[in-house]
Amino acid sequence: MKRLAALLLMVCLLALPALAESEFEDRIECHGFLFGKRDGGWRLYNSDGALLLDHVWTDKEMLSLPLLHLNDAEPDLYSLRYGDGADEVYGVIRADGQLVMEPQLAEPVNLRDGLALVELDERYGYVDASGKWVIPAHFEYANAFHEGLAAVAVDGKCGYIDTQGYWVIVDDFDRAYNFHCGRAVVVQNELYGLIDRNGNWILPAQMSFIDSFSENLAGAHDHTTDRWGYLDLNGAWVISPQFSWPGDFVNGRATVSSSNNRLGRIDTHGNYVISPKYENMWELGEDRTIGAAPGCSGLFDLDGNPLSDQDYDNMFPSSGVIVAIRNNRASLLDRDGNTVFQSEYADISAFDNRGTAVCQLGDQYGLIDRSGNELVAPQYDSLSSCPAGYIAVQNGRYGILSHTGKVLVPLEYTEIHTSWECDISKYRTWIYTDEAYHLKTGDAEFYFDILNGEPVPALPSA
Repeated sequence: MKRLAALLLMVCLLALPALAESEFEDRIECHGFLFGKRDGGWRLYNSDGALLLDHVWTDKEMLSLPLLHLNDAEPDLYSLRYGDGADEVYGVIRADGQLVMEPQLAEPVNLRDGLALVELDERYGYVDASGKWVIPAHFEYANAFHEGLAAVAVDGKCGYIDTQGYWVIVDDFDRAYNFHCGRAVVVQNELYGLIDRNGNWILPAQMSFIDSFSENLAGAHDHTTDRWGYLDLNGAWVISPQFSWPGDFVNGRATVSSSNNRLGRIDTHGNYVISPKYENMWELGEDRTIGAAPGCSGLFDLDGNPLSDQDYDNMFPSSGVIVAIRNNRASLLDRDGNTVFQSEYADISAFDNRGTAVCQLGDQYGLIDRSGNELVAPQYDSLSSCPAGYIAVQNGRYGILSHTGKVLVPLEYTEIHTSWECDISKYRTWIYTDEAYHLKTGDAEFYFDILNGEPVPALPSA
C-alpha cells in the first residue's frame, strides 16, 4: 500500500509541470528556457514547464528583454538579469537552473574557469562565483578565460595571464585573442599570427587576418588573392584561399561564401556538401541547414541530403519551426521537413518570443501561433511589432494589440510613436519606449503606459 501511495505521488509530481505550463497567463521563450506568468508574477521554467527558480519578476522587469544572455565563454551557462533599469543586477545559472553566481554584478556575466570578468572604474579584473575579487581590476582591456588563460592589456600591449593573475605570456602584442584548440591569434604591426600556450610562434605575424580556431581549423585571409581559406594548427593551408567569407566549423561542416558571394556548406577537406547557390543560410542545431534563394530554397541534413522540397521561394527558421513560402502560400515545417501547417496565407513573419507571428491574406494582416491557430483573423492594414505586442492600423486609425491579439489601445488614434520620452509628474520619472507610447488624435496628445493600461493626457516635459 505504501509503495502504491509513493507511486501515485510520483505520478502526480511528474504531472505538475505540464499542468503548470497549461495554466500560464502569458509566456516568453528565451534560449530554451520559459518565463511563465502565473498569479500576476513571472517565474523561470524549463521548456517542459518545470519550475527552475522561485524568483518572481514583475511585468515591468519583463518589458526590457532579454533577461537571459548566453555565456560567450561557456555555452552551458547563462547570465540572468534581476530587477530593471538602475536596479538591475546579474547572476549566473546553468542550463538545469542551478544558480552558480548570486545576482550581484551590474552587467551580463561571462563566467569561465570559475571567474567572471568585471569592469570597475574603466579597468577590468576578475571575481569568483561569490563575488570576491580574485584578480584586481587594473587591466585596460581583458577577455574571459579560455583554456585556463585570458588575454589582457596593460599600457597598450597585450599578453596572457592564468587564473591566479600571474603573467604566463608576456609580449608586445597589439591585440590578443582567446585560446582555442591550444592556439591563439595575436596581432603585431597590424599583421596576424599564431602562438601556442607557451607563447612560441607557430605562424609568425604575416597574415592580413586569422579567425579563431574551430575543430582545429581557422579561417584566414590571403591578401595576395583577397580570398579566404583555412589553416591547421601548424599554420599551414589545408583548404586553399578561394572563398569570399569563411564560417566556423561545427560537426565537420562550415558555411562559406563562394567567390560569387553565394552561400554553401563545405566539409573539412573543402568539398561542397551543399552547393553555393543561396542568398541566405541558417544552421539548425548541428545537423540541419536551410538554404534560401528564390525558387530553390530547401532544408538539408548534415551530409547535404534534401529533407524537403527544394523549390520554395523563401525559407527561414523561427522559434522552433520553419517558415516556408512557395507560390504565395506559406507553410510551417518541422526540422525533418514535414509540413505541420499548410496555410492560405501569402506570408508569415518570424515568430516572436511568445510564439506569435503576423500572417498576411491579400492586403490584410492578422496573428497566428506556431501551430497555425488563428489568434486574430486578417483584418488590419498593417501590424508591426512593438514591446507591448503589435501596433495595428485600420482605416488610418492606430491602436495596440497584445501578443495574443487582445486590444490594449483602441484603434482611434491618428498617430502612435514608440520613441517618445516624457516626464510625467504623476510618476516623477522618465517613461521610456518599452513602457510608454505617444498617442495623438487631432490636437490632443496622450501617453499610454502599458503597465496600467489606460491613456492619460500628456503633460509638458519638466
